[in-house]
Amino acid sequence: HLRMVNVMENASLSSSSAREFLITKVRMAIARGIDVSMSGETPAYISYLAEKLGGHVEYFPYPLCGDSVPMPRSKPVVAAAIGSGRGDKGYFLWADIARKTAMLSAEPIVFEVQAMPREDHEFNAEYEISLASIPSVRVFAATLTTQDLVEFYHRSYIVVLPYDPKVYEYRGSAIMQEAIAYTRPVVCLAGAAYAASVRRYQNGYVCSNIEEMIATIADCASIPPTEWDRRLKIARKLYAEDVQKAMKRILGG
Repeated sequence: HLRMVNVMENASLSSSSAREFLITKVRMAIARGIDVSMSGETPAYISYLAEKLGGHVEYFPYPLCGDSVPMPRSKPVVAAAIGSGRGDKGYFLWADIARKTAMLSAEPIVFEVQAMPREDHEFNAEYEISLASIPSVRVFAATLTTQDLVEFYHRSYIVVLPYDPKVYEYRGSAIMQEAIAYTRPVVCLAGAAYAASVRRYQNGYVCSNIEEMIATIADCASIPPTEWDRRLKIARKLYAEDVQKAMKRILGG
């Protein structure tokens, strides 16, 4: 069985598509009578793979990887950018998002953002200094320990995912899936493949653009923690059921 997430299957040392090469090999194996099954973690990628292979592809979301914890009751509200900063994950949008949200939100909101690794070819020291100078922004190290990340989720009131929809056309988001596990709402952009999952589980909001995302962050901050706890408990249960169904269908037992 192959579980496809549209990340490593794109890795190639040549100019040709590693994913297309892999799909071709799978088609050849099936034609030879080899029993090969495949799954994906987003509806868009499942549709793409099913069309390429001419067969059924299962939905297989990533198993829950954290314990549910109640929403924080403390102020200010924390909007989190969890994961090392990258251009395609909206790192260079954070200064604008933070400044505009501060002007719009009735609730005080602090943005906790992981920095971009200095070895990243897009790293810009001037931008990082500017970002860190914003009163409502706290910049954390690009690499955090597992315990640091757990505490990051626990502090968070909103997990914000301004990821590039073109890059994430088929790709899921580990952060979105972890947010479901820790029962934290997410705000993301339409067009990213995992946005369909946010709509399915109702664990947050899907926005058409950055301006709408800024307004939605402010709206999420005003929703009482008890209401989020209720909604996210339901979302987590539905997600867990989907995982169990997928494991039973694919792995048996």
